[in-house]
Amino acid sequence: MTQASVDINGGVLKGNGTITSKVTVNGTGLGNLAYIAPGNSIDTLTINGDYTQGEFGLMAIEFDETSIDWLDISGLASLAGVLDFTFTGADINIGTFNFLTFASVIGSFDSILLPSFAGFNFDVVFGATFANLVISQSVSEVPVPAALFLFGPALLGFMGLRRRAKMTA
Repeated sequence: MTQASVDINGGVLKGNGTITSKVTVNGTGLGNLAYIAPGNSIDTLTINGDYTQGEFGLMAIEFDETSIDWLDISGLASLAGVLDFTFTGADINIGTFNFLTFASVIGSFDSILLPSFAGFNFDVVFGATFANLVISQSVSEVPVPAALFLFGPALLGFMGLRRRAKMTA
């Protein structure tokens, strides 16, 4: 698609392919958000131009075990609004997944909605010309009863050493 500008003031811009234009995604209020959903399921949408997402805009990114939607912007990305991730696979894999590229960026998303799966952490990392979804395995804390079980014998041993030191003095 080629035209001077594409303005999404409500509704969804979804699919794959290339748009040669300036693209603006911003609804008119909380009851009328505008969405961009790159890919047709998981795929790539390329914007040859600038991209603006306003406070009532939402970028919807789908990902599975091995791939993620990708929005490729050749110009300036002006970001606000919501970034929302949806997992569509069966098993989570750790890794770094590039979902957004741009020539330069101003602003940032007002909120980022990440999935919640036990045993995994999700984070969004921005670079000078990209944004990645980083999935890592969470490190579980030692539960309090187990910590006491480990700490207790050490404390008793230390007390025994102090008592022995007093007896020899």
